[in-house]
Amino acid sequence: MKPVETFHVRASSAPLGRKCAGSLRGKIRVDQSHPTATLGSATHVMLASLVRDGVLPWSKIDRVAKDYNCDARELRFLSARGQRLWDEVVVSFPEAAVEVELRHVADRLLLTGHADIISIVGRTGRVADWKTGRLDSDNVDQIRCYGTLLLMNRPELESVTVTILWVRDGEIENYSMTREDALDWLHDTRARVVNWDGIFRSGPHCLYCPRAHECRAANALARRDIAALVKGRFPRTGSPLARMTDDEIVTLYQRSKSVMALCFGAMDTLRSWIATHGDVVRADGMRLTSQAEDHRELNPIEAWGVLEQLGFDDADFAACLRMSVVKVEALVEAKGPAVQSAAARRELRKLLDAAGAVTMKQRTKLALRRQ
Repeated sequence: MKPVETFHVRASSAPLGRKCAGSLRGKIRVDQSHPTATLGSATHVMLASLVRDGVLPWSKIDRVAKDYNCDARELRFLSARGQRLWDEVVVSFPEAAVEVELRHVADRLLLTGHADIISIVGRTGRVADWKTGRLDSDNVDQIRCYGTLLLMNRPELESVTVTILWVRDGEIENYSMTREDALDWLHDTRARVVNWDGIFRSGPHCLYCPRAHECRAANALARRDIAALVKGRFPRTGSPLARMTDDEIVTLYQRSKSVMALCFGAMDTLRSWIATHGDVVRADGMRLTSQAEDHRELNPIEAWGVLEQLGFDDADFAACLRMSVVKVEALVEAKGPAVQSAAARRELRKLLDAAGAVTMKQRTKLALRRQ
């Protein structure tokens, strides 16, 4: 007799699994590592210490960055941004627990989640999740999964509020769930995952699917997106946008991102292949190889004295330097407790503004936001 299969949905995989239950099935799972993922993991380590101990372990940043093979400067910046967010919400998370494993299984559906922060106040639960990515990420079902898990594990709770802490953007999002909401989400997830109708539902989420390599729907979607961009619909001169609807323009943006991601992925795969197997030579003698390029950078401390001897004045140094407001704030906050208070940060901003040291400029970038 064939054993009854239980389907495992992690909180992190819930958004993808609910869009296409086929992503939870397959012979081979491929998870692609990425520098932003390792940086995010390192940031979580730092911020867990902040919540648990009340202070950031600044002296450990270099070691944590080395352990996760990420940039220590970026880790310092994100840690400081996280501390600023935690200062805003800490009163809502009394006696907070960190890195809490949650689990619920019933009727062939196993839910698991790794909650960054959990706090219980009376009959209300609070969950917080650090996000080091961008605001246009779709995390609603991950949040609902966390809320459902906490409610299923704590029968005395009547409701749960899940808070997303967007570290880079400095934004805070709150989602509330009652026990009835959780049961509805659980029922709907079971219907989608356990009782899957066998249809692969393709879309932008296919880019993040660990089984896209063996999915005909994902491969067909990639061919469609590439074809839409190269068959003359978007010429070098003139703009077809005037003839497109708003829906078509948004779809064009999504397809362009999809093709870009495919191209970046292909380049990463080629670099890894050549590093492992050596150069690839075509029949006509063309060689695909990798080569290291030296990039000259000045060490400001050592260069400063040399440039002063050559007659550099303040204006000359200013022309050579590019300073980031957020990185300056991060470095100031890293100096120690005396400059880490909210009052100290406000004073720094006042001093910079009074000196005319901060200029507001607008940057243009494309992004999809949730309503």
